[in-house]
Amino acid sequence: MLKSMLLGGLVSTSLLLTPVTVRAQAGQLTVPQSSTQAVSPTSVTPIELQQFVQAIKQLQVVDRQNQQKMAKVLQDEGLSPQRFSEIGRSLQRGVNPADPISEDEKQKFQRAIEKMGKIQQESLPKQQRAISMQGLQIERFRQIDIAVQQDTTLRKRVEQMLGNPTQ
Repeated sequence: MLKSMLLGGLVSTSLLLTPVTVRAQAGQLTVPQSSTQAVSPTSVTPIELQQFVQAIKQLQVVDRQNQQKMAKVLQDEGLSPQRFSEIGRSLQRGVNPADPISEDEKQKFQRAIEKMGKIQQESLPKQQRAISMQGLQIERFRQIDIAVQQDTTLRKRVEQMLGNPTQ
């Protein structure tokens, strides 16, 4: 579901910090990170795993809100998601798109990026609150996230708890 969201993957929701990717319901969310050491999957308690899953659910809500705001930004700037994506790829990789990018489009793109950055920055406290309200410290959430990413069994448990059983 989140994977199909409008700007998924194009605009990092790292909130100006290096992200740790949280896999959730066939999509991705990002949570700000500092240097975090990996945790043994066996050191994640069932209670912590439940807190982690509940935090992910809250982070998904914040992410959906951000995606809606970003879609509105694109609409206000007169850029389709496809064109925004094409311009972004072109500017990032230096590849010429099928349709040349006008100066007006470059300016619209830049304004959209700036507005999206503000949206992301404003959501940082919401993300942090979503985690801490579940009883986890941000650092512990990051450690569990790393353990989940590295351990297939743990990842499958999280996916099942999120209501996304693996196939």
